[in-house]
Amino acid sequence: MYNCKIESNSNSMYVEPVSRNEILDIVKCLKNKRSSGEDEISSIIIKKCINIYN
Repeated sequence: MYNCKIESNSNSMYVEPVSRNEILDIVKCLKNKRSSGEDEISSIIIKKCINIYN
């Protein structure tokens, strides 16, 4: 199972490649919230649409 804790480094712009399974595991860890962030997409929408990616 994925750790569900994302480490960040505000001093770096380096992005590592991720696998399909990593993305699916991270989406599974999202809380079921209707509120959205700056992108205006709620985690519920992401969870319902992940099967398109899968």
